[in-house]
Parts: sequence; structure tokens; C-alpha cells
Amino acid sequence: MIFMDKPFEVGDWITVVDRSGEVNDITMRSTRIRTQRNTYVVIPNKTIIDAVLVNHPQKGITRVDVPVGIAYKASIPSAREVMRTSARGVEGVMTDPAPDVVVMKLGDSRVNLSLRVWIERATNAEPVYSAVMEAAKLALDEAFAPLDKGASLRPRRTVRQKQLVVEPLGAIPVESQRGRRLFRADYRASRASASRTRAPRRMPPNE
Repeated sequence: MIFMDKPFEVGDWITVVDRSGEVNDITMRSTRIRTQRNTYVVIPNKTIIDAVLVNHPQKGITRVDVPVGIAYKASIPSAREVMRTSARGVEGVMTDPAPDVVVMKLGDSRVNLSLRVWIERATNAEPVYSAVMEAAKLALDEAFAPLDKGASLRPRRTVRQKQLVVEPLGAIPVESQRGRRLFRADYRASRASASRTRAPRRMPPNE
């Protein structure tokens, strides 16, 4: 089927089964690709036919999407400009089309953005991805440092704890036989009063 459909050729940069690399050889049973780590991966053609295949353009440009999260109190327009500027300084990023930043999702503790840059060759996608993410992180930390250190990428999470109130000994409630709530201080006072009014104990006569 691969020889009939020809979804790729030797020299193409493809992604299949979470593997990306340059097609090095195609046989009747398998396809060999060379990854960024300079390792060769042999994938059965049956697996390629049944899987989703991405053939990155070799002569065209490729877009790389870099996810970045910012705190809710950070300004989205300011963060967008900071990230655009940082991406322009990364080697391999094209100036036309220019880098762009879009909002992807409003998360529980941060706003998820996507920094989109264009590169000339798909083989540079992985190193450019890492370089753009690092540059964006450093630029956001510097830009939002006066606001709150680390707020640009790692928003703080507030944890509230219940306060433990310690009452004096005399204020500890004690249940009476009738179900009424008394305080230990009053309970002790009533016991002392009862002991004073109690009749004295008679001693046996001396023999």
C-alpha cells in the first residue's frame, strides 16, 4: 500500500506513532527513519498504514506551537508583546510570517497561551521549540518581576488553614446530668460549696 499511495519519499520528514525523523529507507515490509538523536527507528509498514501520518513539508515552511502559561493578574497584551520580542531573537525563527501569540484556554490557575513561530525546515522543529520556550520564560520572568516574582509562569496558590482557638480551663463546657451545658469553673465551685455544707464525719469513740 505504501508503494501505491506513496505518502512519503526518502528524504521526507515524517511523524508517525509518536516518532519523528527523516525517511532513510523504504522496503516492502518496513520503513526506516533517522531521528534528531541520530538514531534509526524501523517501523513496520502495516503500523504506518493503520496510524496517523504527518508528512512535514521539506520545501515549505512549518509552524511550531509553543505552549506558555501566565498568571491571571498578568496582562495578556503585555505578555504577548514580550513573547513576540523574545521569539524574534531565537535563531531559526522566521520574521515573515512573524511570531504570534493566541489565547488557547482559561485554566484553573493560569491563562494558557500558544506562541506560534514559523521555521524554514521541519528538521529544526525540536531545537527551535526548546529555544523559543526558554526565551519566552526568561523574558516573562524579567518583565513581570516587579509585579510578582514567578507570577508569569507559576502563579501562587493560596492555602487557607483553620485557626485553632484555645480557651482557658474555666471555659471548657461540661455536660450536666440534665443535659445542660455548664462550665468547669462553675462545676468546681458547686462541688466546693457542697463539701463545706456537708455534715462532718463522726469518729468512732476511743476504747
